[in-house]
Amino acid sequence: MADFIPFQSETITDLERSQFWMMPNAEDVLQKCRYKLLISDFMAAGLDYKSRSALLADWLETAVSLFPTCIAIWIPSSGKLLHAAEITDNPYEGASRFLQFGLNIRYFTIHGTEDSLIDSLGLFALGLPDVQYHFHTLDPNDVSSHAFSFAAYLFEEDVPVSDGETIAGLLNGEMAPDVYWPCRLELALIQPSREVIDVRPGEYAAGERG
Repeated sequence: MADFIPFQSETITDLERSQFWMMPNAEDVLQKCRYKLLISDFMAAGLDYKSRSALLADWLETAVSLFPTCIAIWIPSSGKLLHAAEITDNPYEGASRFLQFGLNIRYFTIHGTEDSLIDSLGLFALGLPDVQYHFHTLDPNDVSSHAFSFAAYLFEEDVPVSDGETIAGLLNGEMAPDVYWPCRLELALIQPSREVIDVRPGEYAAGERG
């Protein structure tokens, strides 16, 4: 745990601010912040990812309990800005508590097109691939739910999906076991640079893929 230092809201970029889905009043909250305190799991990279996730969750819960006037928790590796209650009232258990704060689903529209891109951010910090969908026409809310479920599955099952395999896709917004979406390991289209499992949503796929 580092010492308190002044907080400058401009250190959080516009791109990062655009993905604060968990906190609609994020700008007002950030303007109220005057100081920040950095905590980290220094020298924990050698742990297996689930042990590290559990340690991170324990450490974050402990830190929040030590500072009851904390306004917000900012997780740079996932791009999530959270209220303290979202840490203390985490709906997950064990190592899976990481999903509450360490995994974010981002949504972007591609300028000059009708295409959208949805990806996850956060699994890369544990050495796991994030997920990515480049598509058109589909409801972004449905794709976001699919992306979170797929990313959580990768976390829970230690990435059981390999390059070139398929997963169940969506039909009319619902999971459809007879709809197959191919997966490829690629580099992320949107920063930060990291490995992702790119999901090609059938006829709704957008962009060029090798």
